[in-house]
Amino acid sequence: MFVLSFTDLIYSTSVGLTTLPMPTDVGEVYPAFAGRGFGTPLTCTIQGFISTSSVTFIAWVNISLSLYYLLKIRYQTPKEKLRKYFEPIMLVLGLIICLTFTWSYLRRQEINPVPYTPWCSGGDYPFACSEVDINLCIRGGNEKTRGGLEGFKTFLIIYLMIQLVPHAVCFILNYVSVRRREKEAEALQENQPQSPEIETHASSSRHNYSKIIMMQSAMYGVAFFACNIMAPHLIFLPPMNAAPLQVLALILRPLQGFFCMLIFVYDKMYIIRAINRANNIAFRAMLGDLGDEDGDLFPEEKKLTVLGSIKLMVANPSKVPHVVMSDLNILRFHEQDVSWMDVAISAALKTMIISGIKVVLMRIPGIKVLLMRIPGIKVVLGLLVLESTAKVISRIHYLTRISTTTTTKTYPTWEVRFFR
Repeated sequence: MFVLSFTDLIYSTSVGLTTLPMPTDVGEVYPAFAGRGFGTPLTCTIQGFISTSSVTFIAWVNISLSLYYLLKIRYQTPKEKLRKYFEPIMLVLGLIICLTFTWSYLRRQEINPVPYTPWCSGGDYPFACSEVDINLCIRGGNEKTRGGLEGFKTFLIIYLMIQLVPHAVCFILNYVSVRRREKEAEALQENQPQSPEIETHASSSRHNYSKIIMMQSAMYGVAFFACNIMAPHLIFLPPMNAAPLQVLALILRPLQGFFCMLIFVYDKMYIIRAINRANNIAFRAMLGDLGDEDGDLFPEEKKLTVLGSIKLMVANPSKVPHVVMSDLNILRFHEQDVSWMDVAISAALKTMIISGIKVVLMRIPGIKVLLMRIPGIKVVLGLLVLESTAKVISRIHYLTRISTTTTTKTYPTWEVRFFR
């Protein structure tokens, strides 16, 4: 989040200069352009390089954020591993990609004033001059970029798909995982009933927790798409139809940092109010009927409003749990009914099936010759057997660790302190 916010600050600062870094002749090249330029081609190039590389890096960070949620929620990857391996790799890879992408424009002198944004961006000057005559181009427009407008439209379609597909896939997989674990939690709760009040609170908390995870992961993606995807794709619309959307895009474009701040504040506010509700419910459950008719033992705590939680967050940030919703544990339970015999039988059957398929395929006329011509087929079959063996070893290690434990439940962090 720090990298996303810092990059967005750099991007907003560069585009906040609007037309000031543009060359002084921009009004002659684009007569209908309302902004005035007071800079030079060099200042325009610097602004365009910073804005283009920043927005590309922001796009990469948003993809990384979706993958982070996927690893954390679906695959239960420990936070330490994500910090040690995932985050550095994604950041370095993102820097290489965005700088390489922007350098390709810089090398061809194709960071110039463009008619669809009030700041310097990628394109020849005048825009799409290479489609008419390369000799008319003041900067850019070499032979390799002939047909720049159509090429730019194709690039925008590819860019949109690269952004949309990872976000959509990660969101769907996360949603399916959370729904499956909710069902497992409900089944566990039916087998081990708690007191009615705590049971109701736990069920409600799980529902809210799943909801907040989905909302949080989705809101970051929506904030990015609303602020950074709409503007460049307005080039597909006729000028008259694009005018109102261009105004909307220019309003939204610098606001991603603001939206991310709102999401972050909402997340913290939810944690504070959830802890407050859990405090009151746990105390009422332990003290019984000592409260009034409404069970209001601690009215000053129970009546923590949205505004009150925001004031607490601003006035006493050290008292706010240093955790985001993606770091909280999802309700899980050990598979105490699984025995070593079950694992051995399951692994043996899987290995037999793989080996059987291999033997059958090898005996079919022509299949053996065909399979042997496929590069790496032996490696793939060998990896399947190794993967099965690795699962057996992992399962035995897991059963060894929990062999002396009983069924346990892990509640979200703010619930554990009350229900241990």
